[in-house]
Amino acid sequence: VDDPADGGPITVSFLNVVEPFENVLVSALLNATGDTDDQGLLNARVDFDSASTYAAGIDFGTGRISLTKVVEAEFVDSFTVEEFDVFDSLDSPYLVELGAVGNEVTARFFDETGTQLITELSVTDPEPLGAGVVGLGVGNSDASPESSSNLSATFDNFGAQHVPEPTALLGFLGVGALLGTISRRK
Repeated sequence: VDDPADGGPITVSFLNVVEPFENVLVSALLNATGDTDDQGLLNARVDFDSASTYAAGIDFGTGRISLTKVVEAEFVDSFTVEEFDVFDSLDSPYLVELGAVGNEVTARFFDETGTQLITELSVTDPEPLGAGVVGLGVGNSDASPESSSNLSATFDNFGAQHVPEPTALLGFLGVGALLGTISRRK
């Protein structure tokens, strides 16, 4: 997103451009080998035309976790949520899930096994991004943003799945309840 020639950080992304997702859950094990000090990121609803995405990740150099929105290659400051020092060790892998369902965007951070939720960041987006592709990224750590070489990150078990919007589920449940009531009256 940023130009390292201008002194900004460099980010490299790997995207699955086969299928766009609107309501999606993206997940991966970040820092699978436990030896990076850069940022590992998940991306959802990536739009190439507008240079927009939702991103969630861990800065393994500083211990910062974040949930951000990028529009026209610029971070939306009013959207960004972050926390610091939530992990016992930065030399460990962590499972991260990034969900974008309707206008609700949530990042969940788990231990390596995915069984222990460590923390969750969530934002309701008044101007949600449209459907887009998903992917992974690695960026310079905030600890050394001027560095533009030797990016390193390992990922494992990357996946993305469609998620039904909650209002659609309520509609299905309502129809099911109505049919159940009608069948009981007969």
